[in-house]
Amino acid sequence: MLAPHPTVQGPLPKHTPLLVGALRELGCQVVTEVWGRHSDHETLGEKVTGRLRDIGRVRATLSRQPFDVMVVKTSHEWWTLGRDIPLLFATRPLCRHIVVQFHGGRSDLLAGRGHTAFKIASQMLLRASDGALTLSTDEQRHLQQFYPQGRFYRVSNPFLAPDRFRPVADVRSFGLKPGVPTLLFVGRLMREKGIFDTLDALAMLKHRIAYQLLVVGDGSETDAVRERIRALGLEHTRRRLLRPSNLLVRGVPDGDRGGHACRSAHRHHPDAGDRRSP
Repeated sequence: MLAPHPTVQGPLPKHTPLLVGALRELGCQVVTEVWGRHSDHETLGEKVTGRLRDIGRVRATLSRQPFDVMVVKTSHEWWTLGRDIPLLFATRPLCRHIVVQFHGGRSDLLAGRGHTAFKIASQMLLRASDGALTLSTDEQRHLQQFYPQGRFYRVSNPFLAPDRFRPVADVRSFGLKPGVPTLLFVGRLMREKGIFDTLDALAMLKHRIAYQLLVVGDGSETDAVRERIRALGLEHTRRRLLRPSNLLVRGVPDGDRGGHACRSAHRHHPDAGDRRSP
């Protein structure tokens, strides 16, 4: 199983140990190798030389012992296609089956006109693999329509619920006001996750109802989120973690990954709702 370095930011380093542990409990022999960036501050030169070394190391691992399947945890974007296609071409003769697991990406570009180069690169990747796993039905549908001869399956992210939720004695310790409805946004701070849509929608409500918003997450557009908060006059927003909240706000711009997250949260925290706009 190929996945990013465990110290980099993002969901994959958190998901992978849970998936590997569950597979091993089922009796599977799992070997992991690092694939992707080794740190969050790699230069372009370090990325190129690092991925070439990674390909050599993965080939050496595949040559030492036979494997039934190689799973590549990645996303479906331009920069990942540029690294994953050489990997699959280099390892195809050494492994019986190769499965790509997409953790998000731009599969929607396959559905419309244009983006010819992206479509050609995507087709090269899919031809070099034996199947792909997606996290949403939209991604699965886009890929199946684009490459009908391929095998595409929707799966869920591994999730391990805590034994119990630790209560917070006083919300004022988080800089919040008691008795004011609290909205909680959970997700990476990037446009695709819906954070900017959420802020724009809440800005329209700030003179109509009283509320306080907590944003839990980090991401590539953190500074832009702070700037949007200031521009919209939402300075009462807190980017911290608070467990009790009146409403869980989750932007779901594409696919249904957020719906699965909300339903999972609802099972373990009955006050968490699954409210999705059309």
